Amino acid sequence: MKIKIQVTREDIKHGVRKSSRSCPIARAIQREGWIPVAGAAVVSATCEKTGKFYQVPTPIQLREFMLVFDMYGSGFVQPFDYELEMKEGEH
Repeated sequence: MKIKIQVTREDIKHGVRKSSRSCPIARAIQREGWIPVAGAAVVSATCEKTGKFYQVPTPIQLREFMLVFDMYGSGFVQPFDYELEMKEGEH
């Protein structure tokens, strides 16, 4: 299942550093109807509509964004679009 996310300036402004549930990427995933956990190793999310759980190894572009955001904050990252290819997994 693909999830197209848009990390916006608002996501960056209101995102919480070192928070897998409130970082800018998690906020963008949440806006698409998912309950996310965006971590350095794995992005996982539960679809609010179906209750199914999905996950994917965190793509390098997202890992780099997380690293810079967590270390330096909102002034060092830019908005971006990304399409995640999520695979059904187990809790």
